[in-house]
Amino acid sequence: MICGNCHKENKEGSTFCSFCGSKLINNIPSTNDSAINNTNYQNVKKPFSNKKELITFGLIAVILIAIILVLFIPSKSRSRTIMMYIVGSNLEYDAGIVTSELKSIDASKIDLTNTNVVIYTGGTKSWKNDFISNEENAIFELTSQGFKKVKTYPKENMGDAKTLSEFINYVYNNYKTGKYDLVFYDHGGALDGAVYDDFSLDNLSLSDFKTAMESSPFNKSNKLEAILFRTCLNGTLEVANLFSSYSEYIVFSEEISYGRGDENVLSFVNNLTLEDTGREFGYKFLDSYKRQMEHIDSFGTAGVTYSVVDLSKIDKVISELNKFTNGIDIKTNYNEISKVRASMYQYGNTSKTYDTVDLYSFVSKLSKYSSVDSKDLLDAINEAVIRNYTNLEESKGLSIYFPYNGKNSRVKYLNVYKGLDFADNYFSFIRSFYTAQNESKSNAFSFDKNEMVADSNDEITMQLTKDQHDKLSYAKYIVFKRNEEHPNYYQPIYISDDPVVSDDGVISTQIKNNLIYVKDKNHLLNIIHTKNGSYETFTTGAILYDKTLDVFDKAYNRSVDLYFDLKGSDVKPASAKVRYDADERVEGTLLDLDIYNYMETYLFIYKIFDDKGNFTLDFESSPEHTGVGGSLDELNFGKTSLKEVDGEFYVAFVLWDTNGERYNSNLMKVGN
Repeated sequence: MICGNCHKENKEGSTFCSFCGSKLINNIPSTNDSAINNTNYQNVKKPFSNKKELITFGLIAVILIAIILVLFIPSKSRSRTIMMYIVGSNLEYDAGIVTSELKSIDASKIDLTNTNVVIYTGGTKSWKNDFISNEENAIFELTSQGFKKVKTYPKENMGDAKTLSEFINYVYNNYKTGKYDLVFYDHGGALDGAVYDDFSLDNLSLSDFKTAMESSPFNKSNKLEAILFRTCLNGTLEVANLFSSYSEYIVFSEEISYGRGDENVLSFVNNLTLEDTGREFGYKFLDSYKRQMEHIDSFGTAGVTYSVVDLSKIDKVISELNKFTNGIDIKTNYNEISKVRASMYQYGNTSKTYDTVDLYSFVSKLSKYSSVDSKDLLDAINEAVIRNYTNLEESKGLSIYFPYNGKNSRVKYLNVYKGLDFADNYFSFIRSFYTAQNESKSNAFSFDKNEMVADSNDEITMQLTKDQHDKLSYAKYIVFKRNEEHPNYYQPIYISDDPVVSDDGVISTQIKNNLIYVKDKNHLLNIIHTKNGSYETFTTGAILYDKTLDVFDKAYNRSVDLYFDLKGSDVKPASAKVRYDADERVEGTLLDLDIYNYMETYLFIYKIFDDKGNFTLDFESSPEHTGVGGSLDELNFGKTSLKEVDGEFYVAFVLWDTNGERYNSNLMKVGN
């Protein structure tokens, strides 16, 4: 029989095991026992008799462990804290955009037991709500009754890395959750950084962001789920690289980030679940932003972008970018590359300062100048940008700094690169491009021998010399009407950056029927026609009057750029964007035309000849301006051409060479 202790076979009739000495009681019969299949095994201490029992036990154990994890460890795996670092600036005190968006965060739709929404406010002259004060900085927590103040600070510089770092560390130490997200809300400026404090006039530079994040608890082994820039122009590869060590995903805009005072983009927070990763966080924001833009800009007059980027893919993009740009010979190909750069869509085009272009477009258009195949780099960009919302053909989700137009900022931003751990070969590429751009000026654009011809009242041409054609990178033209009351002054009625240049060097206007006038008053508007890549707009300056306010209210009138929809047979205002002085930051405030009942257009008149009688673009403005006003419901607009209106008209071309220098042609009289 078999010993129940050591399981070795003994002679039948033995009392003790001859191998281990154990007493042979209730032991297993010998394998040659004919009754083996009928034996009761209940007293045998064998843990599992077959594989099926072992598998069943394993499944039960796994299920029990999962139940324990769900029931007893929710704070680490199923909880989230959303941090928002908010400066309202003129977005708030002019239009109440921040207040509107914060009010859209609905506590009743959020699991506040496992979700924290914590905001830090400051740096803003005034707020359009009764819970945030401009006399202090403060931290608020979302409760079932709304945002409740939990900590107060004196006015501190929101553009200081220390202020940001203190906020992040306070939240991390007081709100222990499994996931963390970080939102920046204010103006943005590409390589200039973001979040501009009204009082200190300081902002968070890229080095400030780096300093703050290095002082935070977030790092490569403890990353944020997502970082969201509710700002303009921060959707750059440089910004993505900076945050790749601190977050799984980043959500940002290559172009201006738009808003309006009655909108609710931040309401996407209401739809977040505890299981959502940074990817879903970004997707839900993009969906919310898209709904806003379809509402406030149904004609698509604003160029919009937002993307979600997987930051784990950024190193590959930078590696391939280094290879690609290392294969470009700037010295040999400078003129052609300069022309390509001039033709590219530039973000924040109302300000020439920031000089950012789409990375994918940059690579595609320069691929023939590199000895390195662009495929791996283009594939890497596509893998990094996991979702892209835009109405711009050229925008693929990541921009990059490529100095060209911003003369006064090029040295500043090239110095920024010195402090970045970023793409050494690309830095060498743009530095070499900058050096080539600042070489001696071309003498090709004297215009002494150029011939200008008015083929018709709607098309003016000018023959370029071969040298001019070779050196031309960018052009526009201006149509003037001589002012009847002030004969020495001229009124620009059409400015366009989209002339046609033929292969043989003939440059021509495309005025056609794009002049816009007020029908009942027979008044020409000053139309600015902009064609930035595939994106095209027609705008004029105007003042809108709010029908709900009286004349003593500071918001009674708004100076705006009025956008026209020319796609159909009718001409009508499509949207309005708040106009700011040229030295202010890029502004993305759109206005609801329905709340305005009266409009005035204005046209400044200029002295366009210097003391020697030469045409100059250094306009001397008249103290007067012309314009018409009327009810938005009653003003009728139409398209016309030069040959259909009375007046004395002139045209001048403005050209830029491949060194970025501007020249203006002679002035030519056209029209009746």
